[in-house]
Amino acid sequence: LLYTIKFELKMKRSGGRKRNVQEEDVFNKSKERLQKKEKTMPGTCPMGGSSTSAGYSKPEFTMQEGLLYPKPKLGWVFLLRDREDGTANLIQRTAACSAIRKLVRDTWKGIDSSKINVVAAFQPKAWEYLMKDCQDWSDTAGTLEKRKEGRNLVAGSDKFLNTDDTACVIIRSEAIHWTGVSERIHCLMNELSDIAKTNDLQLCVTECAEKDVFSGVFIDGLANKSDANSVQKTVSCAPGVNGWPGASYMLLQKFKFDWGILGDMSVAEICKMVGRQNNNVIIAEDNPRAHNRCVHMADPNPHSLSNLRLHRLTMPYSVTPPLNVKSKTGGKNKETGVVYMAMTKSTNYIMKLLENMVGDQPGITKDSLIAKTTSLNGAFFYVPARQEFYDEHIEQPFKGEDLLLAYFRVKPVCNQYLFYNHKEYMNRMNNFNYSDPDYMAPTTRVLRLIRSMFENWEDTWFHPRSAEPLPHLEQLAPPTIMAESLRVRQAEAIYLTLSEVYTMPVSDKTTKFELWESYGVIQDLFRINPSDILAGKMPVYGLGVGQLAMSYLKSDPSGKELSVEEVFAYSKKLSAASGYGHVVPDYQKIVAMGLPAFLDYLDSYIGGVTDKEFYKCCKRVYEGIQQYLINYSNLALFLANSGYAACADDVDFELLHSHDKANLLAMADRLKWLATGQSDQTYTVTAGKPRNLLEAVQLLFTIHACLHMNCEPVSVGRLDVILEDYIDLEDTGYPSNQDIIDAFWIKLGEKVQLSRSTRLDLYAVGDIAVPYDSDGRFPRGDSCNQWVQQVSVGGYDSQGKEPSAKRLEIAKLCLHAARRLPLNAPCLSLRVHKGIAETLLWHASKAILSGGAHPVILHDDRIVPALVARGFKEEDALNFCSDGCYEPLVPGKTEFSFCYVSLLQVLEMTINKGATMMEAGPAGMRGFAVSLNLGESLDELQDVMNQFGKHLRLQMHDILSSLLSRYGNIASVYASPILSPLIEGCMERGKDIYDGGAVIKMIACMTVGFANTVDSLYAIQELCYGHKSMTTLEFLVSALKSDWGYGLQEPIQDPVDGGKAQYVNSQEMKTLRDYALKIPKMGMKDAECKWVDEVLPHQREGLLSIKEIATWLAKTCVDAFNDVIENDKFPLCQQIKDLQAQHNGEFRFVLGSGTFEGYVGWGQGAAASADGRRKGQPLGSDMSPSPIPQDLPDTPARKGNIYDIMEYWDIPELKTGFPNGCEIDLNIGEDTDEAALTEFLKNYAESQENLGGNIVTLSCGDQETYRAAMQNPEKHDLVRVRTGGWTEFFISFYSAHQLQHMRRMWADIEPRKE
Repeated sequence: LLYTIKFELKMKRSGGRKRNVQEEDVFNKSKERLQKKEKTMPGTCPMGGSSTSAGYSKPEFTMQEGLLYPKPKLGWVFLLRDREDGTANLIQRTAACSAIRKLVRDTWKGIDSSKINVVAAFQPKAWEYLMKDCQDWSDTAGTLEKRKEGRNLVAGSDKFLNTDDTACVIIRSEAIHWTGVSERIHCLMNELSDIAKTNDLQLCVTECAEKDVFSGVFIDGLANKSDANSVQKTVSCAPGVNGWPGASYMLLQKFKFDWGILGDMSVAEICKMVGRQNNNVIIAEDNPRAHNRCVHMADPNPHSLSNLRLHRLTMPYSVTPPLNVKSKTGGKNKETGVVYMAMTKSTNYIMKLLENMVGDQPGITKDSLIAKTTSLNGAFFYVPARQEFYDEHIEQPFKGEDLLLAYFRVKPVCNQYLFYNHKEYMNRMNNFNYSDPDYMAPTTRVLRLIRSMFENWEDTWFHPRSAEPLPHLEQLAPPTIMAESLRVRQAEAIYLTLSEVYTMPVSDKTTKFELWESYGVIQDLFRINPSDILAGKMPVYGLGVGQLAMSYLKSDPSGKELSVEEVFAYSKKLSAASGYGHVVPDYQKIVAMGLPAFLDYLDSYIGGVTDKEFYKCCKRVYEGIQQYLINYSNLALFLANSGYAACADDVDFELLHSHDKANLLAMADRLKWLATGQSDQTYTVTAGKPRNLLEAVQLLFTIHACLHMNCEPVSVGRLDVILEDYIDLEDTGYPSNQDIIDAFWIKLGEKVQLSRSTRLDLYAVGDIAVPYDSDGRFPRGDSCNQWVQQVSVGGYDSQGKEPSAKRLEIAKLCLHAARRLPLNAPCLSLRVHKGIAETLLWHASKAILSGGAHPVILHDDRIVPALVARGFKEEDALNFCSDGCYEPLVPGKTEFSFCYVSLLQVLEMTINKGATMMEAGPAGMRGFAVSLNLGESLDELQDVMNQFGKHLRLQMHDILSSLLSRYGNIASVYASPILSPLIEGCMERGKDIYDGGAVIKMIACMTVGFANTVDSLYAIQELCYGHKSMTTLEFLVSALKSDWGYGLQEPIQDPVDGGKAQYVNSQEMKTLRDYALKIPKMGMKDAECKWVDEVLPHQREGLLSIKEIATWLAKTCVDAFNDVIENDKFPLCQQIKDLQAQHNGEFRFVLGSGTFEGYVGWGQGAAASADGRRKGQPLGSDMSPSPIPQDLPDTPARKGNIYDIMEYWDIPELKTGFPNGCEIDLNIGEDTDEAALTEFLKNYAESQENLGGNIVTLSCGDQETYRAAMQNPEKHDLVRVRTGGWTEFFISFYSAHQLQHMRRMWADIEPRKE
């Protein structure tokens, strides 16, 4: 609400333009809504959010304040223990607890909590006995978890002790020399000593000094939460189950280090033992005995709550006099040991960790750090909530204490939208340091979902995500199923996958253990968080991971041989997981109809045709989706009831608030309605049809998730168009419109894998058969977190009209989500055009500055004409949206595939007699002859350009012909009864999308390495043909084959010539490279001007500028593409005609430019190039400027004014001749001015002169940030960049990608020069 008003105020102050009629209407309505909401500000709504749903509500903090101290300077631990000569009884223990309760309460009143704090914890049995008669205590707290009998907490190990101490008082101070500390400590010690004596106990005191573990090497608490709200939510007891709201359980252990062993260990050995380097950077090595891995467990839970998360406090202590230990780690005075304290919501959680640390091998402690310690004493304590210390009710306002450790306190100095790590993000958001209306934080409810998501990400540092193989169809279906056709078997496999594997039927008879052990829960596919707004889970599958499917192929009866179907599928390079999606379904259709009506729609085809199998298969699959929704509805109902009734004594099912249950019950009813049209309430709308925005998004997400779970990684499409009929501009419902969109964003982007060492690799032959087969040679290391999640907003509608007020509102909600939620997916695409609403550009600027290159900017006024020119109907072209990366296609109508042609390799063929040069050497001779040896001389650059065009045509012909020769191959093994009903043409014809059913069959040819090729052609001109020429083309080719002298070998250099000759030749080649590197590159206007100015004008006559070469290359690509698909002399032309005749002329061939994520992989296949790039080094992404070669320093960076850079791409063919997109990826600095960025976006949208291309992305970040992220990933786990096809977390990249991004071109965005 405030965004629009804030913008208008800014525009007014700056003398900006007036609002148009449409914007005036939106503004007035927003103002009215704000005024109405302000009247209800004092009230609250469910889930702890304020009535404005703006995220400013401050939850009550009920824990003891002292738990929030992140890093005290001093500490004292007072334990009240049994005397050595006796054991106190329960009455004495209770009396001691009562006295300490009063002492602590009085102490809190008299201390400055910013200087000193006190935390008290008690034997659970004694505290419960003390409090049981207090009014309402038993009903509110439930039954406390008692200590177990026995001295050892873990059977068979003495590493963790239960010495059954009565009470523990912990005092910590932030000030070392504060005058009041010593007096206060002395006073408390005397009073505690008196309490101990009175109750036949002894007082044991441990003083802890200021240092980190191992003489200050390792920082403690790095895994702790960074904000009070998350701490409380994570470790608080379940009210009414095992403790008071805000109470928790604490494990205390006093450890003594075995310096006899530790002193002999090197720094590297200690770091490996701990699992962190001595600068605290996490060690990615998979060492199961490392301490940080042993204490980190992921425990599947259908509730999807904070599981096995602790709040740790560790304070080293030393004996007097200090230990004098000689150690390989340096220093003599070592701490004696540590007092370790860990808070949790249940002792069961810590016990699982302790058992994991001890391990299952008798006599061997798994945790290599704990193995070198001795526990002196310890026990579980109950840590009461603050209220439990008072007899009357006390006000407990939210405590915004800053729990962020200095280690994670890294953030941009001049960019308030950008976050480097999730600890700092949660700290800033939860402490309301993001409170300006322009930068509104997510609501408390959404932040709970984000916290759970971040915990899920943290798990991937230590454990790979779970993705176990699915059972075979034979194991779940009746034996008769295998006698059915391949299509029927596949449909049944999908039905069972959705209804019995990824989810399961749930009833009131279902047990907790049945849920815990189910495939869906273990694989994180069947879980609900009580705060969830949407139900369901995305799979971890993706282009860089691979995907799994239930096999429906017949196996060999003996089980010892390959079956006929298995061999056939392999011969076709296909499998049950061959679906590749990469299109946009007609989500608008099914959302508008509702699932029950959609099933009737499928049923209507069955009765009207003779061949019913295709339609029956489609209906069976959508019945599986229906059952999937029913299962989730029943899970929500089960969890709601379990939280208060059937399992009320089970902390795993705890529901902290009544609104949790209300939310689950409402979700159950909503899902039942969407599945069956049945509801606990009466409605007049069509049964099962979405009634509001929440239900529309829920149904959309359900279908989307089910497609991805069944091997169809598809995009979302035009979200503002899909949801236009469901959004309420008054936004009077709950949850708010923004919360719903935020939840959708989180659902799509939560399955991130950050660690490169634990990422999944599920690929097998047949997976994701984009080119109509898959031999498993996909470069998947490039695309770990690529799930093909594109959301498009903005742009003209299919009638050429600008967005309605509702579509504008949805677009803004999406831009807000992209800015405030630090995700890599979904990738948001914003369609721009002349006259676009400036508010969208303003919000887009903010989103771009938040990092992650959201949104991608696509130009309607360039892409639409380009599509129409290639035969698309105008209404279809106007309705385009981004595919999984950015390729424009028509949603709900398109089948899509593509192939590539490497322009650099074409240049190699041109100057190397038809051969590529990567393989040049003793085996390949001049290289692999993959094109014709045209036998023409190359006396000038024009000769090179002429031959290039010929080779380009031959390569385009080959790659397109090869692709089309496999058209229809997938249908022999794999069909898509889940995707086909959402693609126009399939139902009408009774044909699967992989069997030619779609009305549009789009085939793209993507050029690779455009800028590198332009730079290389310009370098060839300057080196060999220009006034400054210093070599021959023949020698240059030899240098390129020899990797600029770094790989000089036969036959270019004969060993008989000796080492001196080889040295001289290699140095000459390296010198030539040094000169080539000085030649300006595409986008470097200032450098080119300086280069040209160094000679007289007449000396440049006949030479081409970089832009003139780029213009020629763009036109050559377009002409060559048109030639090979239209000129009868190319056999491809007849091949296309045959396919067109077979499929009613529905093929559309489009040209594009895209490496997507493959700029590293494509570079590995290219020899050294004349622009100075070494052999195998990365290329520029998509249509972007070329990066600095990776063997050179990344500074000084390539940088220029964005208007000067974009002028190089101001070429007609690059605007409207590449309908499949030519994306220009640029980096911008973190200090980029917001107003200047908005002005640039406006100028680009208005198609101002010299701003070329048809797609632009801007990644906001600095080289220093990327360099720091490479050195310390945890501190920079939210840094994101645009790969070339989607957004990726920088730290999850392999090094070659990281280095390429640091060497990309940086664009300075300043007001345009006149």
